[in-house]
Amino acid sequence: MRIINIIFFSLFFYSCSNNNTANLSDKETVSLDSLPHNSLEIKESKNEEDTLPDDGRPERLKLIRENFKKLNSISNWTKVEEKFYDASIEGGTAKFYYQNKQLQKIITVSYGESYRNLIEYYLLNGQLSFVFEKTYKYNRPFNYDSTAMKENNDTEVFDLSKATLIEVRNYFENSKLIHQISSLKEEESKDKNLSSEQKRILEEYAKLLTLSKEP
Repeated sequence: MRIINIIFFSLFFYSCSNNNTANLSDKETVSLDSLPHNSLEIKESKNEEDTLPDDGRPERLKLIRENFKKLNSISNWTKVEEKFYDASIEGGTAKFYYQNKQLQKIITVSYGESYRNLIEYYLLNGQLSFVFEKTYKYNRPFNYDSTAMKENNDTEVFDLSKATLIEVRNYFENSKLIHQISSLKEEESKDKNLSSEQKRILEEYAKLLTLSKEP
């Protein structure tokens, strides 16, 4: 069932990325076949620098950011392995990038009824250094039609044009989350519980390391 769902989502987003005629300013629900190119495509970081505000700690984040730029600019990896990744009910995939037998980067893609998620993990000297989370959050689950709307006394159906891209940057030093920047303003407070975020990320990272060692 999970494999079927992955195939569905792949076709779903493929159809979205191969039509560039839609007008997303239209308030009406946009059909899948009328979406513009890149409408819901979450791109992996390539030849990118992290230049967001650093909250007054540029030196502490400098090495992390330089490593991010270095690794996302590599095109000739020694080895890249792709595996099924049981990250959600609908499943997903994980890609492991190696240089000279050393794991340097992990990219995961997962799908849910109300989101699409891409997460990039960057290693520095064998330790987790930077985690870039990119999530498209839908306004409603993808199967939420007019019938579901009426049954729930709602005013909206699933509408791809209302999906929101959320980006969260996580900076690690010696396996400790030292800084986090979110595109959601309400999540950029210094009072945000970094320890719980650290636990969440490191637990998922540990699962990926285990998966990377499986045949």
